[in-house]
Amino acid sequence: MAQPRTTISDAEIWDMVSQNISAIGDSYLGVYENVVAVYTDFYQAFSDILSKMGGWLLPGKDGNTVKLDVTSLKNDLNSLVNKYNQINSNTVFISSAVRQRRLK
Repeated sequence: MAQPRTTISDAEIWDMVSQNISAIGDSYLGVYENVVAVYTDFYQAFSDILSKMGGWLLPGKDGNTVKLDVTSLKNDLNSLVNKYNQINSNTVFISSAVRQRRLK
């Protein structure tokens, strides 16, 4: 025996649509705020490394060259990468197949 049809009014449908759009908007704003905050922190840390580079440059033997303290630069860059290379349950990995399609 067929199930009786249930109907829903246009007002109820639009109310559900409106609620779901609002929920998406709230979630999106939270994610966007987090992305901006993390990017700002990252860029500040990177800028701090760049500002240290003047202290890592040393005059060369003949006065026409400079030497860079590569070890200090490498250590600071590795620390930066390690700080922001946090994989957690919110990390989304793009498959290699999807990545290849996007590169075409």
